[in-house]
Amino acid sequence: MKITDLKQEYFRWEKSRPIANGKHTYTHCGLAVIKIETDQGITGFGFSGPVLGLNPFMMADGFKDVLTGQDPMRTEWF
Repeated sequence: MKITDLKQEYFRWEKSRPIANGKHTYTHCGLAVIKIETDQGITGFGFSGPVLGLNPFMMADGFKDVLTGQDPMRTEWF
């Protein structure tokens, strides 16, 4: 089995009440959903919260070339 594609969607929504810690005020929540497809039709999903200061699509774009063609069961390599 080999990884054939990696896609990411990012969801962002407004908090009902902002959270402040004295330095920052957080007005939104976010969730990144990563979808990994294989040549055998098996699809896996991973979830991540937002990383401050990073474009949410940088992670998926950066790893797509590295992971395509790899065995998804070889988790110790990742």
